[in-house]
Amino acid sequence: MAFAVQALLIGAAALGPAEALTVVWDAPVECPDESAVEASFERHAKEGHAPVEARGTVSREGALYVLELRLVGPAGTEERRIEAQTCDALAETAGLLSAVASEPAFVPTPHEVSDVVPERASAEPELDPPRELPAAPKLEASPPSSPRSSTEPEGTFPWALLVRVDGQAQALRLLPRVAGGGVAGAVGLRGQNWRVEARGHYFAPQPRDYVDLVVGGSFDLWTLGAVGCWEPEVRRLSFPVCGGFEAGSLRGRTEDVEQPGSAGAFFAAAVADGAVVFAPIPQVGLRAALGGVVSVRRPEYHVRDRQTLFRTGAGALRAALGVEVRFP
Repeated sequence: MAFAVQALLIGAAALGPAEALTVVWDAPVECPDESAVEASFERHAKEGHAPVEARGTVSREGALYVLELRLVGPAGTEERRIEAQTCDALAETAGLLSAVASEPAFVPTPHEVSDVVPERASAEPELDPPRELPAAPKLEASPPSSPRSSTEPEGTFPWALLVRVDGQAQALRLLPRVAGGGVAGAVGLRGQNWRVEARGHYFAPQPRDYVDLVVGGSFDLWTLGAVGCWEPEVRRLSFPVCGGFEAGSLRGRTEDVEQPGSAGAFFAAAVADGAVVFAPIPQVGLRAALGGVVSVRRPEYHVRDRQTLFRTGAGALRAALGVEVRFP
């Protein structure tokens, strides 16, 4: 019976890297598959390694990837949580830890099993004291000093810079017409479940004439502002909900008069919006947003001594479609 057990142990120790490792790997589509884990295992596994099972699940949390890893090897079961900026680093680490977990307990080599039967002696032979076998090594991968230090370079920050460009539509008369269009841009910082942005907006000129005269003007609007956002995430989707303020200039230019002129007035408003951002890859997001603007200051305009030609509305609705790029 002892020879059978020894033979099984020796056979397990002789397994090749592909046979010794069983990988169950669940990761986003942009990440490496289980073959990358197996390749890392083959690079790091020592001779005589024992079978080991690795179950890994990779998910996205903010700007980081998180690996939940469960290892079952000769020394028992161990669970690890590892964070990194790239999936490649997680696959490499999973293979390395699997190789450490495959280091087997002591197994007698073939030359230590003697086939020689001792000669019979008339007297009872003296037995050598039993040799004490070394204890099975435990899986002792040194834990990193911080969750990211084993997989991320020093100086990595828990946030990312973003730059965005939007096309937008505005309705309900901040400018003379019921609806109009413009462009917007933003620069910001994005972390786990939050972002802050500095935004700029420009809305194209819209005409307005007096009812009884062929005299009037055109009006455009530009603003700068800042918002803070709460941004829950579900896999590749995030849902920023933002609030803040903006201020700028609403400019008017007279038309169809002998001496054209222009004037600008200070404009200020509170803003709020919600958006859906889809990230096909971690560095790029596609954004669709809907929000509102409430005027804090409402400039009005008139030509010379005539009655008011136009007064800024109390608020407006805004919709936007855009693309943002994230660094790193």
